[in-house]
Amino acid sequence: METVRAEGSLVASLAELKRIEQQRIADEKAALQRAADERRAAQEEAERSERAAAEAKAKAELAAKIAAEEAKAAAEREARMRVQMAEAAEYARTQAQLEQQRFAVEAELRREEVARKRPTWMLVVTAAAMVVAAVLAWAALRWKEAADKATHDSNVAIADKKVAQDRANRALATLAEIESELAQYAVRVDEAVRQVALAKSKADAEAAQAKLAMAQREQQKLKDKQRREKQELEDAIRRGGAQVDPACLKNPLCTKP
Repeated sequence: METVRAEGSLVASLAELKRIEQQRIADEKAALQRAADERRAAQEEAERSERAAAEAKAKAELAAKIAAEEAKAAAEREARMRVQMAEAAEYARTQAQLEQQRFAVEAELRREEVARKRPTWMLVVTAAAMVVAAVLAWAALRWKEAADKATHDSNVAIADKKVAQDRANRALATLAEIESELAQYAVRVDEAVRQVALAKSKADAEAAQAKLAMAQREQQKLKDKQRREKQELEDAIRRGGAQVDPACLKNPLCTKP
């Protein structure tokens, strides 16, 4: 009877050992599968981050090119305006000088005629001619002042446009860096979420939650900074006079002028 019980106990022990071995093998296979899944997920996240960084760089380069072309076109327009205004001012000065010379010659001729005849009506005409010459001289001076002021205002506008363009370029570069960092933080947040799900103890779970919260806070700070830089870019473009289609700020493949 004792022998039968011993044999039964031995069989039970062997069955338990076999079950434990099978469970160990199953656990090892599951661990290998999890590791393979984690490697695949990490590779996919890395590829997604790389694509996001490339898109952000392409978007920044395109926006910078558009802004540079707009600034160049605006500068050319301003230069043409300055040349036209300078030509108009020079023409006005030349006409005023010619008018002054003509009236001076006429006045001299009239004075000589008056000296010979001394009629009263000629004195009146001469005085009127002198008054007209003075008015024309005053008008020429006013035209010159207006032309000088227009040239000064044009130079100030060009300088302001250049400052705004520099601000826009800096904002574009900063936005590109922020988008690249946001792509990296997206990977960190996903990894932190995964670590929370894989936590096997309360301490591990709390540590993973703390890392997740920190990553999310940093991610939100970057998003807030991104909003501020976008506002800065819009203000700079508006002050610089550049016309950029809003779709071009969101689509790196945009080709609209």
